[in-house]
Amino acid sequence: MSAYYSGAINKKEYSQLPDSCEIDWEGLSFEKKLMSIKKQLLKIPLFQYWSSWNKSLLSLTSEVVAITFLISLIKDWELKKEPKPSSTLYKQFQMNCIILFDQLIYESLTNYWNGSIESKFKKSINRIININSHEDESGSLKPLTNEVWKSLLEELNDQGTINERDVSSNKNVSKEVKLLLLYYYSMLNIKFPNELNNMKSLIMIIQFLKAISSAIIIHLLKRM
Repeated sequence: MSAYYSGAINKKEYSQLPDSCEIDWEGLSFEKKLMSIKKQLLKIPLFQYWSSWNKSLLSLTSEVVAITFLISLIKDWELKKEPKPSSTLYKQFQMNCIILFDQLIYESLTNYWNGSIESKFKKSINRIININSHEDESGSLKPLTNEVWKSLLEELNDQGTINERDVSSNKNVSKEVKLLLLYYYSMLNIKFPNELNNMKSLIMIIQFLKAISSAIIIHLLKRM
């Protein structure tokens, strides 16, 4: 909540939250905002398929990444004045959901969110504010380039590493590979199969890394 109301995620802002007079504690307004965003996300195929795997963004990335995703989307939704489904603004919002998700997954894989998370969180929120407040902005976020993803995937394919971190030699499926696989399957509109009861059952799919440059790169580069 402090991330939404104060625009910060540090302990000081969190501790001051109970004393705020601007928060509707009885009306549960923040919870309603979260539920509204969840409802909108589940109208997008990517997130419909992601949800079928019963793995949250939080469980596969980090708390700050999950918070950044939700707060950014709440801000974008509000700044666009909760647009109607038939409007251009609504289409922009849906595209921003996908672009931001794509960016946060890439940043998680490359450890961008390690270190000074406060300034990075504020930068992400300010980017949402800026695209909605400047006349020369389109209201849409700029997606990552294909070259950025291609570089990551080629390194993973050739060396089994991401940013020189080994993510493919462990006996258990690494968190990074789980994240990438789940994103890959969600983009392909593949739901979690009923006969598999946990992600460890997917360890056999680790073999896909040997051929990643042919299949997964093609699909990931078409993610938009």
